[in-house]
Amino acid sequence: MMKCKNHIDREATGGCITCGSLFCRECLVKLSGKYYCKAHVVNVLREEAANTALVGSKSRLLTFLLCLFLGIFGVHRFYLGKTGTGILYLLTAGLFGFGVTIDLIRIFIGNLKDVNGLELV
Repeated sequence: MMKCKNHIDREATGGCITCGSLFCRECLVKLSGKYYCKAHVVNVLREEAANTALVGSKSRLLTFLLCLFLGIFGVHRFYLGKTGTGILYLLTAGLFGFGVTIDLIRIFIGNLKDVNGLELV
């Protein structure tokens, strides 16, 4: 009988895929069909979070169309939650058209983000 590394009075039910040590059911965490000890599951979750791009709920296509047709009024900026620059675009005709042109390019290449810094869908 193999014993848990953390609880010597308990039987081991499996091993951590990272360190190979044996643990009881209480000490193992199942993640994506693999078992990890509690010490290593944190590292796995951090790696997964770092590899996951945060994406917002605002549509890239809708933002592009709003900018193309109503950009001089700042409508696309209001849609993204950027009220301050929306008002600025409204008062300056989209920063005299230059701001709208730059925003169209930024939307097209995926560089413009919403007010929370999230990418457009």
